[in-house]
Amino acid sequence: MTIIPDSAPFVITHHSDGGDWHDSPVLRSLITFTVVVSTRDGSIYEGEFSSVNEDGTITLINTSELNPWTTVSLRLTHIHTIHYN
Repeated sequence: MTIIPDSAPFVITHHSDGGDWHDSPVLRSLITFTVVVSTRDGSIYEGEFSSVNEDGTITLINTSELNPWTTVSLRLTHIHTIHYN
């Protein structure tokens, strides 16, 4: 489980249709940075932001031995917040 720090420099929150994120320059600027993504169902993923995909997902690469996954693709419509630290 990842704890989201209160001290993150900024949080990206999305309240509109997930498809609106697809061409977001803000999302694309996060590629290669480590982020913490929380989903609408309360799941939390921490990893390197790898890509914004044509199928309406983003891909994270695991950067911690504590995470049980190697890569994960998250639907843009399922994302609640992205924390960039």
